[in-house]
Amino acid sequence: MNQTNLNKNFSSNPKPEVKPNVLYIDDDTDNLTSFKYQFQDYYNILLAESGEDGYEIMKQHDVPVVIADQRMPNMTGTEFFQKIIPEFPHTKRMILTGYSDIHAVIEAINIGRVYYYLQKPWNEQEVILIIKNALESLEFQKQNEGLIRTLQRANERLEKHKIELNQRIEERKRAEERFRNLFENNPISIWEEDFSDVKNYLDNIDFGSFVDYNEYFDNHPEIVNECINLIRVIDINQATLRFHDLKEKGELLGKLKHIFDPESCGMFKREFIAILNGELHLEEEANIATIDGKQRYSNIHWSVPPGYESNYARVLVSIVDITERKLAVEALRESEERFRNIYENSTVGIYQTSLDGKMLLANPAIITMFGYDNFEDFKNKTALDHYVNKNTRDTFLEIINREGTIYGFEEEMYTKGGTKLVILESARLVKDKTGNGLYIEGVVEDITDRKAFENALIEARNKAEESDRLKSEFLAQMSHEIRTPINVILNFTNLLKEDIQDKIGKDIKDSFDCIENAGHRIIRTIDLILNMSDIQIGSFKPSFTNVDLLGEIIQKLEHEFRPYADSKDLTLTLTSTAKATHIIADSYSVGQIFSNLIDNAIKYTKKGGIQIIVENKTEDEVSVTVSDSGIGIADEYIPHMYEPFSQEEHGYTRRYDGTGLGLALVKKYVEINNARVEIKSQKGKGSSFVVTFLKAQQ
Repeated sequence: MNQTNLNKNFSSNPKPEVKPNVLYIDDDTDNLTSFKYQFQDYYNILLAESGEDGYEIMKQHDVPVVIADQRMPNMTGTEFFQKIIPEFPHTKRMILTGYSDIHAVIEAINIGRVYYYLQKPWNEQEVILIIKNALESLEFQKQNEGLIRTLQRANERLEKHKIELNQRIEERKRAEERFRNLFENNPISIWEEDFSDVKNYLDNIDFGSFVDYNEYFDNHPEIVNECINLIRVIDINQATLRFHDLKEKGELLGKLKHIFDPESCGMFKREFIAILNGELHLEEEANIATIDGKQRYSNIHWSVPPGYESNYARVLVSIVDITERKLAVEALRESEERFRNIYENSTVGIYQTSLDGKMLLANPAIITMFGYDNFEDFKNKTALDHYVNKNTRDTFLEIINREGTIYGFEEEMYTKGGTKLVILESARLVKDKTGNGLYIEGVVEDITDRKAFENALIEARNKAEESDRLKSEFLAQMSHEIRTPINVILNFTNLLKEDIQDKIGKDIKDSFDCIENAGHRIIRTIDLILNMSDIQIGSFKPSFTNVDLLGEIIQKLEHEFRPYADSKDLTLTLTSTAKATHIIADSYSVGQIFSNLIDNAIKYTKKGGIQIIVENKTEDEVSVTVSDSGIGIADEYIPHMYEPFSQEEHGYTRRYDGTGLGLALVKKYVEINNARVEIKSQKGKGSSFVVTFLKAQQ
């Protein structure tokens, strides 16, 4: 707006008699003073040095116009407007800004936060004109809101008048809608049909002397078909669509001929007979077919509403699908029959007694079990009469009254002839709604033979355990009897060897070595047999502790077996890349695992060497690999190598000594320590055993 227009507008608008409030916010006190001085003759100027102060003033005064400087330290002008919009949405908001803030202000205008913006330095007449326009816009807005309220009140009066005028029409519509909703939403399949053409057609037939319409229609099926074609379906409800698994009414309306198969003609025939007899109601059960051929057993109610008695132009047919009920009844009948068959033919006894033990029901099995010929004789005895120990009945009742059920209760009872039976009984206490007991029902099984067999097994087990105990004692005694003289022989052989080793030849020295190796072989064989015996009879009791696999076991075994490897000119190397080698295990059995593996590796290797590698293949595991360059294992023997006393070579021609217990013990000890063992072997190339343990938690 140019200066001329500003002057013109300004001069044509005198100062208002009642000064409206105008809030000006600026952190520059000189600007505040200047603004108030220039405009206080026209408006009641309210001043604030920050957005926070301005917000407090607005809560205390009616402020139609607020002008804010854009650049203020804690809260910019546009941020202030964003804060007050929810509480003061009608206040006209103007921004005072320099050229550098123009983009932020324009964005605020575009999203509706700013009514107008002024550039510094302001023009007095321009500011007056803009404030005047803002106040007029606000007044116009208030007038519009008043007019809208007036129009709303007028519209409400018109709407009320319209409702009053249409009340009777709406009532009729609601009545029709209630009927239509009842028709459409009724869970029962309903057909609205027109039988007027059927009525006219039947009235024109000359039945002659026939009075049995059913016989007549049986002899003239073409008349039945023609009548079916004359039935006009006016409407069907949603339940009918669901009954026939259809989506559109058009698939049924006027198409009775294509819906019902010949088996459904009997239903229509009875309806036509009802028309001939002047009947207005008909109800029957029939097996009808849906449009897709499914057979549904249904209850059909055919009724002529009032006003259509003479022409049958409107007939309501309701079809209730009772297939599930029929199936349920049939299933119940079959279930009862199956239960009866089970009850009558069961091999276990089934009974029902009163709370005091009187027999109410009993199947043939329990009657026969107790030696009776019929139920009449059996029911003359109470449950207590059959108990060998009467106190057992008290225990039974105490449990079933407390728990409500009892399972596998073992008891001794007498038959009619006095034979003692061992019975296994399970029962429940049947109660009424208030929790009072009504009767006891249950099953009993004669386990006399089974009990005798179990006792025989227990006796056999006890004998076996006694045999194992004697075997263990024998092995322990034999171990002592063999170890003692062997140790004496080895000790004195070493003394003799030391005394005369400078006076004998190589052959004699080799003989001493043979004696020593044979002695150690005997001791090792005894140890293997004793260890396997402990495991087989369950006398081995592991002691699980935190074990340093590398430091406490592997390194010691490497030092122990090095002379053995050196004696065969084999290399024995130990390598560890593991950062953590502690495991929770039984130290003795873990030592035996690797003692057997390393001993076998040296025994079956003629040249080359043995490698022991300790590593952490995963974060949670530590593995030990024992590899050799020996004779290897054939593929076909690997599945059998953990079997006790099993060796790949048999007979007296085998090249290597041993009992065949070493690897069997390895497998058992691995399982005891919750570890796993894997093997890779190639005949003639060597073998590699990997044993993996779970690391101990830190």
